Amino acid sequence: MESKPGLSDLKSYESARKESEKIQAKIDDLRTEWEGNPPHKKRLTEEIKNQYSRLSESKYQEEKSLLNANKKVEEYLRQQRIRQENQKAGKIYLYPDERDAEALSPGVKVAAQVSQGAEGGFWILCTVVRHLSERDKYLVEDVDVGSDPTTDGDTAKTKVPKIYTLSPKNVVRLPTPEDPKCYSVSTKVLAIFPNTTAFYPATIVKSFSPESSQKHWQYILEFDGDEREADGNPTRRSINYAHVVVAENGT
Repeated sequence: MESKPGLSDLKSYESARKESEKIQAKIDDLRTEWEGNPPHKKRLTEEIKNQYSRLSESKYQEEKSLLNANKKVEEYLRQQRIRQENQKAGKIYLYPDERDAEALSPGVKVAAQVSQGAEGGFWILCTVVRHLSERDKYLVEDVDVGSDPTTDGDTAKTKVPKIYTLSPKNVVRLPTPEDPKCYSVSTKVLAIFPNTTAFYPATIVKSFSPESSQKHWQYILEFDGDEREADGNPTRRSINYAHVVVAENGT
């Protein structure tokens, strides 16, 4: 990030402006020569056209650099205003700027810490509903939609979505093909336990190579507290890469 927002663009603008001045001076000299009605007037005409073309491009670069500088300065001032407002409100983060991440879009799958405890709390698979930028919060929906407990008899039960309002630190985006993460062996992680939508602490026993076919993007994990094999060794489970995350406050 630039120490002074827009500085590099201002330097580009100044360079383009000086180049424009040189080209304009060249055009003035050519026009003076052309007005003297020399025998090579046709060649001068073509040269003047070429110089005007160069001048147009240089002027475009001037305008582009200046606009970019203005945008960066305006964005910097906007962030400063948000920072001051957040500090007054007692917020720790200026989201997304200080967390160096873009706000997650609706529909994105995440691991969400819906309760806290001494052992990292309870994490479940959720979908982002929306980002409340004014409050620096996320609305997320549990993918395991429950039924309305007030429904009686054999009538069709109404599916009731479970919505949680969480801080960004309690929401972790799942790995994607574009960003598979590929954590190393011995890394402490949170992973979806087979046949559930809940994340549990585990340790990576075997990782994968992102250079391999995506169908082989699997981790071999040992879940904390999992049952043991008949020989007494820990049970090892194969888990898809997209169901494994690292959370600073969960592992």
